[in-house]
Amino acid sequence: MNIEQVNLRLHELSKLTDGWYEGGGYAPSKETINRAKIVLLKVHQEDPEVTIPSIFPTPEGGIQMEWSLDGWDIEVRIQPESELVHGFAIGAKTEREFMIGASSDLHELLAWLQGEVE
Repeated sequence: MNIEQVNLRLHELSKLTDGWYEGGGYAPSKETINRAKIVLLKVHQEDPEVTIPSIFPTPEGGIQMEWSLDGWDIEVRIQPESELVHGFAIGAKTEREFMIGASSDLHELLAWLQGEVE
């Protein structure tokens, strides 16, 4: 994962203002952006070979990160004003949800990103 590209994308998101989405939508707060950065830095520290996700703002003021790997779409959503991070893994025939609340919880996300879960 190229951390410089991640930082650049998060910097771009920090420039959004309320109303960015078809006249509505809240801009991600500094706290939300920092939480996304922390999750991505921890993933990078654990496995620098993990690919860079697509990183998008959500109309609610959150940040969504998406990876497509080995038939799975893996999404991580950081919502404003919530300490929990929601993760989803969507395959051809199944969908699984996981929560990230502490650094130890990153192990489940890493298992998905490293293709260790079927």
